[in-house]
Parts: sequence; structure tokens; C-alpha cells
Amino acid sequence: KEDWKRAAAMYGDFEKLHGKNSKPEKVLESRYKTALMLQKSGRDKDMLEACKGIIDGWKKTDAAVKKSDVGSIAGGYCGFHLLEAEWLDYKKIKIEERVGGNGKKGMKVVAEALDLKKKKRDEVAKKYFDLKDYGSGEWAVAGLLRAADSLLDYVATLRDAPDPAMLRNNPEALDLFRSELENIAFPVEEQGIGALEAALETAFKLGIYSPYTIEIEDRLRKFKPSKFGRIYELPFFPSTTVSPSARTASR
Repeated sequence: KEDWKRAAAMYGDFEKLHGKNSKPEKVLESRYKTALMLQKSGRDKDMLEACKGIIDGWKKTDAAVKKSDVGSIAGGYCGFHLLEAEWLDYKKIKIEERVGGNGKKGMKVVAEALDLKKKKRDEVAKKYFDLKDYGSGEWAVAGLLRAADSLLDYVATLRDAPDPAMLRNNPEALDLFRSELENIAFPVEEQGIGALEAALETAFKLGIYSPYTIEIEDRLRKFKPSKFGRIYELPFFPSTTVSPSARTASR
């Protein structure tokens, strides 16, 4: 009936009422579904708290439970959502306008401003890439998408950098400044596109046709419109039941 609030309460009570007589997999499943129902009911803060409890206790969780279907989906789901705040903080890092006397000095200012962005880019990309270790194909694909996006956001930050005030009346110096920015941005963009293609290949290989798969295709369509045409959103089914034809229908 999609009464997510009531469902969250019922799953939340499971461990208290039945935890002692239930298998560890069922206890973990109740915790995961509590988090999921909280998210569906719009209580994201409570969902994150539930996920934090799952991940905080991950090292103590039995290896067999971790490798189970519920273990992989719970770990992947919670690992992904707990990275959201760090992802948003990374996207907020921008190059602020500062006075530069010439092209070289302007590039130095930009290089210094990008140090933090690059450091955080590599950190957050690795964390998203490592989501595959939970064993969930769906959340591995979602993590690969975000890892690729971390590269592309870095490129956007470079290209959106404001013109240094002291260069605005010096077209030649400003062209040099912009050219140097593009020299940094272009190879990273190519790397990001390659990461998107690798993510899509992984999704098709694993039979994952999720909203994240569609998002990957949508990104690639912008970069390679001749290769990736119109995207057709299909009804979603459990990943294991998606036929090969359905997986490639959007190509």
C-alpha cells in the first residue's frame, strides 16, 4: 500500500521483537529495509542514521552474512548514501575570483585553488569505486557513475573558472590563461568519458538496468551522440530477470 511510514516502524520493531530468535541475515535485512522505508517516507536524516549503524557494525558482521544477498545490497545501499554529504561538499569546491597580474600568475592562483579540488576528487572517486567490494552489482554501477562524475565535475570547475580581473583587458593573456585551463581539463574529461563507458560496460555485463544505468547512458549521449542515441526508459525488473534484449534496448 506504499505506507512507507508504517512499514519503517514495522521493520524497525523487528529486531526488538524477534531478533533473538532470528538468523543474522534476517536481522540485517530488517535494518536495511528500515533504512529503505525511511528514505521512501522522506526521512533521509533518519535513513542515514540507520545506515550509519549498519556500516559502523560492518567489521563485526559475520563474513557469510556480508556475502549474502541481503549483506551485499545493504552494504552497497548504505555505503552509497553515506557518501552523499562528502559528494555534495566536493561539488561545492569552486575556483573563486582573485586578482592576478598576468597569465602565469593567474594560472598559479588557479593551480593553488585546484589542489584541494583534485585531492578531494581522488578521495571521493576511490570511495565510490570501492563500493564494488560490497558485492552488489547495482550499487557498484552507481558508484562507478559517481566516480566518473567526480572527474567530470573537476573539468566543469576548470572551465567555469572566472577570468582573473587583471586579464580582462588583455585578450592575449586571457587566451593563454584559458588555453592552459583547457590543457588541464581535456585529458581529465577524456578519462571521465572512459570511466562512464567502463561503468556502462559493467552494467551490461552484470545485467544491471537501473536508474543509474540510464543516467550513465544519458551522460554518454551528450559526449557521443552518434554512438548513444535516444534513451528509452523501460519498466524496471530485478536485475537477475532482465533479458539481454532489454539491457541493450536503449543502445
